Amino acid sequence: MREAKPTWLFGTSLAQLTRLIMLSSLGLGSQSPIRGDVAVTDDASVLARLSDSSLEEIHRRGRKFFAGPARSAEQLENLRKRGFDGAI
Repeated sequence: MREAKPTWLFGTSLAQLTRLIMLSSLGLGSQSPIRGDVAVTDDASVLARLSDSSLEEIHRRGRKFFAGPARSAEQLENLRKRGFDGAI
């Protein structure tokens, strides 16, 4: 990904994603800072807690979100259905 998009700022910390999840649950997702152009996580607990509204907020801001790892075609399809931009 870095080779394809060298100007993107990759990564969102666990703290930022947790803050987004918490604020989104209160309807305040737009108040959560998101640094970076692309969010990437392989933390299963974050993926389990990430709501549709949190993912929508990331996309509303014009950012991409990659998740994973997708170890099978079924897992990859599930991530795509949820609205992730790609899988690792």
